[in-house]
Order: sequence, then C-alpha cells, then structure tokens
Amino acid sequence: MWLYFSALSSEGNLDCHSFCSSRLEHHLDVLNDFVATGYQLLCAWMQEDDGKRFELPLEAFDGNPISNQLKELQNQYQQILNS
Repeated sequence: MWLYFSALSSEGNLDCHSFCSSRLEHHLDVLNDFVATGYQLLCAWMQEDDGKRFELPLEAFDGNPISNQLKELQNQYQQILNS
C-alpha cells in the first residue's frame, strides 16, 4: 500500500512524498512524525495495490505516534476473540 502526501515546512517549503509499506501503522506514524517536526499536512491519501485510493483526514494527525495504540487495540481484539 502506498501513502502519498504533501506538507508545508515551517520555512514555507512545499514537500511532496510517497512511502510504501504493507503496514497501516507505518503510514500513520510517518504522517505524525512530519507533524511532530513542524510540518503542516496539506493532503494525504493511501492507494492500495489494486489502485483503490482513499483520502486521510488531516485533523487526525497531531504529531503523536499511533502504532502503540493500534497494537494495544489489536491485542484487546484478539483477547476478545480468544475468550
């Protein structure tokens, strides 16, 4: 799955990036890392291997990593399934 995004640096430079990973949390953490270092996200979307594209809500990215919360949610889900 590919992540595409544009961000404005604190100096006013426009940066466009793409990133490929099979794990959703990697994509989300990349966006949060940019926000944490002072970038303002302008647009962000993901594209699946079959070409399906979906926009990401920029307000969801506050600069805090999300992978730990997703892992905890996954663990809780597995516990429920196993009980």
